[in-house]
Amino acid sequence: MGLRPAEIYGMRWGDVDLGGATLTVNRTRTLIGNKSVVEKETKSLAGERKFRCPTW
Repeated sequence: MGLRPAEIYGMRWGDVDLGGATLTVNRTRTLIGNKSVVEKETKSLAGERKFRCPTW
């Protein structure tokens, strides 16, 4: 689907719409130096997107 690992790690249940069969990407989560996790918005507005899941 073209999702980056940091985008998948940043997903929350609120980003998943089972009824509408969509996933919303609006944040990323990254591990820094095996010690801390940084959660932030996507780098650009183009990174914020909604995917339709046709197989659901």
